Amino acid sequence: TGAESFAQWQAVSGLPTDSSEPAKIQAAVTQHVHQLMDQDIKATGLKTLQGLIWKSGFESGEMEAHVYPDVLPALQQWKQAGLDLRIYSSGSIAAQKLFFGHSLEGNMLQLFSEHYDTTSGSKKEADSYQRITTDTNVAAGEILFLSDVPAELDAAASAGLSTALCQRPENPSTEDPCQHAVFSTFDQVQATLTSP
Repeated sequence: TGAESFAQWQAVSGLPTDSSEPAKIQAAVTQHVHQLMDQDIKATGLKTLQGLIWKSGFESGEMEAHVYPDVLPALQQWKQAGLDLRIYSSGSIAAQKLFFGHSLEGNMLQLFSEHYDTTSGSKKEADSYQRITTDTNVAAGEILFLSDVPAELDAAASAGLSTALCQRPENPSTEDPCQHAVFSTFDQVQATLTSP
């Protein structure tokens, strides 16, 4: 359970195990969470915590999710064309739904037929994409996976999916996208995929 996992982490971390020093426990947990975020660790527990924070922020109206201006029109066009749109994110499914349900563009959840997170496996392992492909009931080659992380695209390609690298100005630069198509806006996706 979560309580047992926390107790084990307390013991390994050298934290006090009684409740007489809550400030020390809170400080240590905060430090550990910051370390996970600084190292970009995609831990399911961390993403669950993120989801709880987002729930409070989004439901109170204090937070609204940003999406690039080209995203909503493209998703709407693809959905109207009969494409099955799904999200696979390191963010929890609950966090995904909060994000897309409270975007600056409004509630976008009706555009997506399914959500996946790290409970399907690591985004850098081919097995995760094979599991998701099985869930879609379509051939792997008919699925286009978009990401800004080349290692995720490599794993998806290893599972037989088509892939494209999203290079937005704010994203970390990648040295070599290898076999992946590249685009900087959703408007370019179709052109990028059909280019030589």
